[in-house]
Amino acid sequence: MRQPKTQKEKFAVLYAQESLFWQVCTDNDWPEGLREKYRQFGKTVEEAAGNIPNTFNTEIRGFENNFEISHYDIDKAVKQEFGDKISTDSESGQFYAYCNNKHVGEISEWLTSNYPTMNHKYEMIEGNRSKTVFDNWSAAVRFCKENEFEVVLPVCLDLDVLIQIKEVDSVLDELSKRKQELLNLL
Repeated sequence: MRQPKTQKEKFAVLYAQESLFWQVCTDNDWPEGLREKYRQFGKTVEEAAGNIPNTFNTEIRGFENNFEISHYDIDKAVKQEFGDKISTDSESGQFYAYCNNKHVGEISEWLTSNYPTMNHKYEMIEGNRSKTVFDNWSAAVRFCKENEFEVVLPVCLDLDVLIQIKEVDSVLDELSKRKQELLNLL
């Protein structure tokens, strides 16, 4: 496994770890202690996103007035044209994309030229930037795999405690089965 070096690579690992952390919380019904650790880890992830130079700090929102053109088709076309300069996340009802403000001019010109019936506007992003670096957790996980970065549960989680929880769950399952067997004998 390789070690992440750039801010984006380090963020990718943290963002992928966040997905593992979320799964652990979900599997255990979000107990308060785990929930608080997840919140704290989320702040770390957000700080890392803010440290990436040329991060996507501008949101593009728009609506295509030509009903024969899908926002998803615009996503594909703009992604093909601008590659890593833009991250798309449209819905059926609205076009959404993210870019760095230094690319706003060229992207706006291209959108206006290629989709003249689309109304769109730009807004600087305040707060949560994680989803603007990678489209989602899966994209970060994929990036880590492609670059051979190891993604494991964050060190803020005590793995020994998680193992003990699994063992207790296993014992409880066995006891529950035994109880059912006894109830069936009545």
